[in-house]
Amino acid sequence: MARRNLPTVVDVAALLHTPDGRYLMQKRDAKPWLRVAGHWALFGGGAKPGETPKVALLRELDEELGFHPAVAHQFTEMAFSLPQLGVPSRRKLFFDVPIQPGDIRRMELREGEAMRLFRVNDLIRQRLVVPWDAYGLFLHVRRETTFQPPRPRKR
Repeated sequence: MARRNLPTVVDVAALLHTPDGRYLMQKRDAKPWLRVAGHWALFGGGAKPGETPKVALLRELDEELGFHPAVAHQFTEMAFSLPQLGVPSRRKLFFDVPIQPGDIRRMELREGEAMRLFRVNDLIRQRLVVPWDAYGLFLHVRRETTFQPPRPRKR
């Protein structure tokens, strides 16, 4: 997709991961007006007009968890729309945010029903995972194998 054709609505998400490979997820409130209510999601949200994606991410983590990460690097992004579900065209940027157990102890859940650390296999069994967040999460889990340069072919 050419850059000039990307949707202007920008969402951000934090891939909050521990050294042992677990991911911190938020269970969305089960309110009927919320899209994918009651599903497990990455922490994050929408960028405000004039806000850069990284500033939006830092604001969202502060609002949702009272957390200020030492490191947050853009990992990947996607553009999508799901008109059948009322999801307009939007861009979602995923940030790699390593965390330590001490970080989690200092976090205060301020939005959503719950937060929980998951191993990816356990998260898959949950079935109620925000699908567009699953994209970024699964790419991140496979980053060491997915992003390796191809090996030369043997002749």
